[in-house]
Amino acid sequence: MSLIGLALIGRTNEPIYLCDCARIVRDKDLELSQAVDETASSSATKAVSQHSSDDSVGVNDPFGIAALTRDAGMRESLGFEHRLMIHSALDQLEESVNTTSVGLPVLARNAGAGGFLGVLSRIDEDKSVFGYITATNIKLLLLTESSAKEADIRTLLSDVHELYVRYCLNPLRDMNSDISSKEFDKRISQTVRLYESKRKFN
Repeated sequence: MSLIGLALIGRTNEPIYLCDCARIVRDKDLELSQAVDETASSSATKAVSQHSSDDSVGVNDPFGIAALTRDAGMRESLGFEHRLMIHSALDQLEESVNTTSVGLPVLARNAGAGGFLGVLSRIDEDKSVFGYITATNIKLLLLTESSAKEADIRTLLSDVHELYVRYCLNPLRDMNSDISSKEFDKRISQTVRLYESKRKFN
C-alpha cells in the first residue's frame, strides 16, 4: 500500500473532497476475499453490521463522527490524523504559488507540466505529501508512503485532475459545495486501484 489519502482543496483553502485511498484498496481486497470464501463473507458482514449498529447507538462513537463520515461516503472518509498531515503541507504549497489579483495561481518555483509540485512535505520519514495545482487554483494533495515513485504520482494526480475537470463540466453541480457525486467516487476508486495494481507489478 503506498497511497494513504487524497484531498482536493478549493480556491479559498476549503476541503472539497477528502478520500481515504487505503480504504478503497482494503474494500476491494475484502470484495475479492468474499467472492472466494462465502462463509467468511457472511461472518464478516455480521461483524460489520454489528459494528455499524454499535456506532449508530453511540457505543463506539459517542459524538456521532463515524456515523457522519459513513453517511458522507468517500468524500469525507479520510481520518483526522491524515487530514492534519495533508493540512500541514498546504503551507508549503502556498509558498510555491503566488496568486494574481483575480485569484489564479502563478507558480513561484519551477513546477512540472500541468502544475505538479512534487513533494511538499515529508512526515516521520515514512510518509510524503505531493502537491498539484490547477489553473483555477484547486489544490490536489496526495499523502503517500515514502516508497511511492514521483513519476507515478505525477501521472496519478494528472488523472485525478482530469476526473475533476469532467465533474466540473456537469451543469447541474453546485459550484459552492464539496463533491458528493457517486460517479466521481467510483472513478476515483478505479484510478486508485489501477495505480495500486500497476505498482504491485513494477
